[in-house]
Amino acid sequence: FEGEEKNFEFAITATDIDEAEDWFVDAKERLWNVNQWGQSCADISFQFKLTDIKGHVLHRKARKGDHILISKKADYRVGAEHDWFVVVSVEYDDYPDENRETFAVHLLPVANPTYTAKLPEQDEASGTLVIERDQILLKALYHGRNETAHLDKTTENKEDTEKANAAWLGLTDDEWMGLLKGFAAGVEV
Repeated sequence: FEGEEKNFEFAITATDIDEAEDWFVDAKERLWNVNQWGQSCADISFQFKLTDIKGHVLHRKARKGDHILISKKADYRVGAEHDWFVVVSVEYDDYPDENRETFAVHLLPVANPTYTAKLPEQDEASGTLVIERDQILLKALYHGRNETAHLDKTTENKEDTEKANAAWLGLTDDEWMGLLKGFAAGVEV
């Protein structure tokens, strides 16, 4: 609950509760299916892969303990431009008295699980992706805290340093917003 944070939100309003509930189910499925994240947003050229602890790609919905690989190259196995995260939890909450429901995936940055090297101290870095339906309002949210701790900010190039400082859990602000819009993509915006 301490440290630097970033919060992003993309929201749309349905015409009625039934439509909002349908949108929520679709958005929740897009968030839960990590391997499809890259297809959810045309503005992101990264690949997202759900893997086990050995780096083998999993073809199912995310679960606690799974890893997520964000690759900035076309072939996720080639090159060093990777970011790894572990799924800390996947949670669904329903608040019927408020006509509201949420679905969240909590992430922590980790070292490549296929190597023995460990990341330096993370200062409790974390990220949470949330789909929330509040009556007829559908939101896709991202909340990150202390995530810049895992990035290399020692580059000589000022532009690279600024880009690294803007990146949270491997993506820039614009890329996170594009992904959030993608999670809500099944609706006309």
